[in-house]
Amino acid sequence: MACQAARNLILAIPNSIAVVRPDNTILQEQLTAEGLEVITNLNYQQGMGSSIACGVMARPAAKGWVIALGDMPRIKVQTITQVTEKINTGELIAAPRTNQQQGHPVGFSSAFRDDLLALNGPKGGRRILADNINKISWVEVTDSGIHYDIDEPADILKKIELT
Repeated sequence: MACQAARNLILAIPNSIAVVRPDNTILQEQLTAEGLEVITNLNYQQGMGSSIACGVMARPAAKGWVIALGDMPRIKVQTITQVTEKINTGELIAAPRTNQQQGHPVGFSSAFRDDLLALNGPKGGRRILADNINKISWVEVTDSGIHYDIDEPADILKKIELT
């Protein structure tokens, strides 16, 4: 699952990194083999927010960051590319949506560097999005993969039945 998500990400953003737990050496090896630079998050117990901060810290001079999740293997390359292009052309935040429902990945410009570096906890960047809803540049897509995440093994079967 994470390797497929990585393949799609690398096709859209070749110099991508993956932030993983330090104890998951198998995943580190697999993602490295897919072409990602792997960064370990020593503070992973603090939740997704700390992983986002860790990734931003690894590329502090970037023009922006596209936050993609390893448990979302069906996001189309074109969707990731469109989000990336919005950030590269000066939008502050970019996110895909379909049927008025936001999905992943989400792009943040460097204007949000400090906010991203301050994240910790399980909610990732949701607070930043909520506080800046009027700054989001929406990417309208027909990509159902933007909502397809797999949190537990049972989710695979449930979601396969639905698609």
